[in-house]
Amino acid sequence: MNLQTEVRGKVVRFKDACRRLAEYDDDDYEGEECYAPSFLSLWNYELNSLIGSKVPILDKLSALHVATDIETFAANVVFEERKDGSKRVLSAEAVVLVFPLRSDDGASYDIQPAWNAGIAGAIDGAVLEVFHYSNRSFDDEVGRLVSGDIPLFAVGMCIITLFIALTLGAPTSLHRSRVLLGVMAIVNVLLAVGGGFGIASAIGIRFASIAALLPLILLGVQVDSVIILVDNLDAQSDAEPLDERIGKSLSKSGPAILVTALTTISAFATSTTTTMPAVAMFASFAALSFTVALPVVFTFFLALLVLDERRLKAGRISFAPCVRAHDARADEPAPADAVPGGALPATKRARSNKASDLRNIGRVQCFIRDVYAPTLLSPPVSALVALAFVALVVLSALSVPFIKVGQPSEEVLPDDSYVIPALGIEKATFGGVRGGAQIVLRGENYDNERTRDAYRRTRRGVLDLDFVKAAPPDWLNQYERWRESEGIELADGPFLARLHDFLGEIGSTIFQDDLVCDRDNSCKHPSDSRLSAVLLTGTGDQIEQIGLRTRLEAVLQREGFDTGFVFSEGFLNAESDVAIWTLTWTNMVYALAVIFGIMLLFNPLPIAVWITVCVAFIDLDLLGVLWAVDLKLNAVSYVNLVMAVGLSVDYSVHLAHAFHESHAGALADAAPGEVVSTRDSAVYALTTMGASVIKGGFTTVLGVLVVAFASSVAFRTFFTLISFTVLLGLLHGMVLLPILLTYCTVPPASRRLIGESQRVASTASSKGESV
Repeated sequence: MNLQTEVRGKVVRFKDACRRLAEYDDDDYEGEECYAPSFLSLWNYELNSLIGSKVPILDKLSALHVATDIETFAANVVFEERKDGSKRVLSAEAVVLVFPLRSDDGASYDIQPAWNAGIAGAIDGAVLEVFHYSNRSFDDEVGRLVSGDIPLFAVGMCIITLFIALTLGAPTSLHRSRVLLGVMAIVNVLLAVGGGFGIASAIGIRFASIAALLPLILLGVQVDSVIILVDNLDAQSDAEPLDERIGKSLSKSGPAILVTALTTISAFATSTTTTMPAVAMFASFAALSFTVALPVVFTFFLALLVLDERRLKAGRISFAPCVRAHDARADEPAPADAVPGGALPATKRARSNKASDLRNIGRVQCFIRDVYAPTLLSPPVSALVALAFVALVVLSALSVPFIKVGQPSEEVLPDDSYVIPALGIEKATFGGVRGGAQIVLRGENYDNERTRDAYRRTRRGVLDLDFVKAAPPDWLNQYERWRESEGIELADGPFLARLHDFLGEIGSTIFQDDLVCDRDNSCKHPSDSRLSAVLLTGTGDQIEQIGLRTRLEAVLQREGFDTGFVFSEGFLNAESDVAIWTLTWTNMVYALAVIFGIMLLFNPLPIAVWITVCVAFIDLDLLGVLWAVDLKLNAVSYVNLVMAVGLSVDYSVHLAHAFHESHAGALADAAPGEVVSTRDSAVYALTTMGASVIKGGFTTVLGVLVVAFASSVAFRTFFTLISFTVLLGLLHGMVLLPILLTYCTVPPASRRLIGESQRVASTASSKGESV
């Protein structure tokens, strides 16, 4: 095949991109065919030689088996035992061809798609089934994954846009619905994403494929803030001026929105320093996007909310603000049913923490106030629920040693990728995936015969390892053969004196990649050299390759090459897998510490402690989820664990803020000696904020729901963990935290009032008075 393609306006042949090493199998070889470390060396890699060979192919394969292990290139070989003890090859289930490519220019990389298509099309599919992949295949398939799922993500945006447009107001009313405001809430998110991505790109942060999910994540989180802001505004009396209603709404929801934004940004910011580049890139894009989102919601969306309130008061249609609804009155008050999150305290006292004082509440709030909260906060139920949460955390902690680590290559590829069956066949037939390793020797003097002997022993030692299946020709062996062919003796001068001439010979230039020569390019004293090996990496799990690297390094150390090292692309991911537990615990602790600090700035110490405890419980529970649903700890799940610290705190912060505000306000306005109950404050917080929190959690899941139908395991794993994060966040915020606030939180002011109440009661009792 004479494959060629156009690369940057220049026609490039595949022969120009591959390594042509076959001439070393035959000194008289003058062709240009690409070298492939396989049994094709028996025919000098020429198709005509193969077709015209007078020796039967199987006999030649049998001869090859005498010289080397034929199972290096063929799988499930069937042999016939001969009388003389030798073996004859009868058949094989599969054969493998490996084509090394040049690395000194982009041609070898750019031509790979044409080569993959050409080799697949050149073979009769009715006779042979061809599976193929190259280094570029992974890059192309991951790119196809992201671009292919963009329409799916767009559908997700449309779904959540429709949901928020219909639920921000009364969906059955033309003028009391908030359709246009809901649509603009999505524009608010797009502005944040555009700003964050733009800043990240401007400062040189590379885009990670998993960052494609950020718009959906940001959408779900930002919609929470929008819902809280709108519901708090709806809870204000229509009789008050608009500016006062906006001010009161911001005073109630603004601090919680600010705190949740700061905690989310901080959680991502702590991960930007991780040693895993993909995670650091994702965290950088996320931190910048959430940072931009904060001022956008308090400026752009707030301005839109004011305009929408004016439209509402004027009785105009929500999706056509220039048209007045025929059945609307400009001064019409909002009915209770139109205020899904509305909850106004009556005027028994200036500030009340009793849910019974609330008016204009919907059916959900009534259920929470009259049924859910009293049941949850009864002492027996609270004790059982608290024990259940503790038991869940303990079980999750016990499951940690059983969590598997690793990121199989197949999981980051589209389900229909041609690479997945190729990897599967390679594992099934050859017992593992093949990979290349570069063994680099540094600062060695090859003019010394002892060094050359150690090099030869190293190469033999590497080939003797059970997982090393082959090694291409090396520069030292070929240089010695060239010296012999040129009649150069050891007494003729330093051994490396003619190395520069050898590397300039036709067919030998390929070895220039294996040496780091002097600055003058004489190569009389190369500083570094390398030899290559083809590895069989077992099941393909990256973490297993660390053991292979250790055994290769042991060969180097045995021969005294203490400064040498072994490199393979697979080792990069393996290093991440080895370090991922340390990175996970470190970043979780850092994020929790930052969150605790932020909580202390806005809340009393007990509330800050219990919010942090809830977030810590959620992260531990997520580790239990990994074990329960048989997911591995890898870059994708690591990102979710770090992100959970920022996302899950939202649900707790809103409830805690409502609790603290109602309790502190009631304490300040209480009569002397009056006891303000933390239980009443917890019921009040659940009633006023519970429905909004639940709705916000639902919108987050709805925003990422389409990811469940994504075309890769990695993206679907992301959806699974995000969904569990929201579920656990809601459970801890709506169930555990109210219990902790009720029974384990007594602010100092409350203790003084309780003490004052007891003192007054004691005094009254001594005087014979009734209190």
